Amino acid sequence: MPLIPAPVRRNVRLVLGCLLFAAGLFGTIRSARAAVAQYSYHRAKHGLFRDTSREVPPVVDYRDPAGDSDPDRFAEAAAELQRRARRAAELYPDNYYFLVFAAQSALIQSSWARSRSEFDDCVLASLYFSREAVALNPYLTEAREARAEALAAAGQVGDALDFWRPIVEREFWYPRVHDEYARLLLLEGSRRSLELAVREKPLVQDPALRRRLERLGKSLEKRK
Repeated sequence: MPLIPAPVRRNVRLVLGCLLFAAGLFGTIRSARAAVAQYSYHRAKHGLFRDTSREVPPVVDYRDPAGDSDPDRFAEAAAELQRRARRAAELYPDNYYFLVFAAQSALIQSSWARSRSEFDDCVLASLYFSREAVALNPYLTEAREARAEALAAAGQVGDALDFWRPIVEREFWYPRVHDEYARLLLLEGSRRSLELAVREKPLVQDPALRRRLERLGKSLEKRK
């Protein structure tokens, strides 16, 4: 006589089969949602069928500077981009690159703003998307830069510096973090911050920023 009765074995197999089916269904649905979200991101940022007769341009086309010179056109494209990013996040919230792209575009859109309320809306959108991106991947450089720049655009330069200093301490030998740190110090604008920015010059990678810091250093020397 078997240790486990046949009805029990059948029930166990049935339960295991149901669990496997549920796991497979869950995986299929999640994969489909991820695929739709990733397709939306690729179309928004890169377009489709590039350099062919069937080309579909990206939502915000950075290859077309002349098109970006129209504030209304860019605002409409940025708003559509943000809508797509929110929908994609609902389907598959782990695509932090889409969130970063939306945050960056909202910041660019804020530079075109023709009213204070429009500017505030753009900055709020950038704050939201950058916060979500950093929450998903706190080590992604683009996400952290978008977060710092959004905070600075919102007038929270002190918060941006507080956010960035631990990054500088942790990744001291990465030149890009010093570029961003120097820019934030220049935005803060106090004498102490300007002096700290000048000290960053040997570690700054951006040539234009290095020249600016060099001129600033000479100016500060003259004021002593």
